[in-house]
Amino acid sequence: MDQIREIHAAQLAALSADVLDRPDVPYERRDGYFQVDCAGMAWHVAGWLYKPEFGYLLRGSDGKAVGALLLHGCGSDHRFLGNLASILAGKLGIKTLTLSYPGHWC
Repeated sequence: MDQIREIHAAQLAALSADVLDRPDVPYERRDGYFQVDCAGMAWHVAGWLYKPEFGYLLRGSDGKAVGALLLHGCGSDHRFLGNLASILAGKLGIKTLTLSYPGHWC
């Protein structure tokens, strides 16, 4: 079983500073709106794609690009996750998609 590791506030601040001090990775953000037809209904889904430039994509040990899918909780929509997604793409080079559940986008 994995052990729980405690991180103190000073350590967390140092880790955050390490990430934020990294050079900026160029990326683009694109809007995405699409419809999924399922169970006789049209579900409207919205999201943002944060895509680092090709040469800056973080790659795993297998050589494949690293990506993240961020889904919000019940009280918001995909825009709530924009700050986290921009850090993942703009500092770490991770291609990131934020999505809203059907019905949360007006």
